[in-house]
Amino acid sequence: YEYRETVEDRIDAWRRQQQQLQQSQTAAEAASVVDDQGRFKLFTTVSRVSVSFFFFILMWRTVHHYELADATFGSGRGNNGVGIRQAIVRTVVVTPLVVLFLGEMMGAILGVTGGSGASSGSHATKKRLKGILNLHKGVELV
Repeated sequence: YEYRETVEDRIDAWRRQQQQLQQSQTAAEAASVVDDQGRFKLFTTVSRVSVSFFFFILMWRTVHHYELADATFGSGRGNNGVGIRQAIVRTVVVTPLVVLFLGEMMGAILGVTGGSGASSGSHATKKRLKGILNLHKGVELV
C-alpha cells in the first residue's frame, strides 16, 4: 500500500506556501493592485464605497422582507384568542430579519471604514463581511 497525500496535508502545504509568500513580499508587491498570478486583488478593484453601497442595498432588501413578514403574519391584534400565537410566530419570523439588518448595517460601516485599517484587520473585516453575506444568503433561501 503506497502513501497518498491527504487533503489535510495539501491544505497545510498550501498554507505554508501562502505564509512564505506573504512574508517574502516587498512593500511594492504588497501595494500592487495585482497578485503574483496577474489577477486583480478584490479590495483594490472594489472600492470601500461600493462595498458599503452594496450592503446598503442589502439593508434595503431586508427592510422589504421585514415588511412582507409583518404584513403576512400581522400584529396579532383583535383576533379573539389567536393574538398571542400570532405574536409569537411573528416574533420568530421577524427576529432573524432584524439581526440580519443590524449585521448589514455593520457591513456598510465596515465597508466605509475598512475595519481597523491595519493589514491584519482587513483579513478579519473581509471574513466578517463574508459571514454577513452568507447569513443573507441563508435568509434568502428560507
